[in-house]
Amino acid sequence: MKVVIQCASRKNPSAGTFRTAGGKPVIFVAHPELAPPDAARFHARPDDVSDDGRSWRTRLLEYNRQNSGNPLGLLPAWQLYEPHAYSRLVDRFGLDCVFILSAGWGLIPARFLTPAYDITFSQVPKPERWKRRLKDDVYDAP
Repeated sequence: MKVVIQCASRKNPSAGTFRTAGGKPVIFVAHPELAPPDAARFHARPDDVSDDGRSWRTRLLEYNRQNSGNPLGLLPAWQLYEPHAYSRLVDRFGLDCVFILSAGWGLIPARFLTPAYDITFSQVPKPERWKRRLKDDVYDAP
């Protein structure tokens, strides 16, 4: 049996993230052009080109394929989301049978190392519309 659950907006605050060449943490959002200015963080879409010429998505896929540990401290998808439903599903069905429909990354396995992101399928207050993924937004799945 395969189980698919939609991602949750509440995420583990200790989730790691990518960093730009200048050291800023990358926060993935649906519409970075609408994000408020933030000198401490860099807003990007998963499919935007990163500072090394590859998309952030490509970098994440390569990061998941590497065998050199997890230096960025990314969390397996089932641990990224705060609701206990994710851990209960993994406990009951196992890591290989649970998949998460992520607003930022598409359909991902529970064990997929995932960075912090602030993209949602849910309604958001008007000033935060940069977080909301619209039905016409096209993101490639990993």
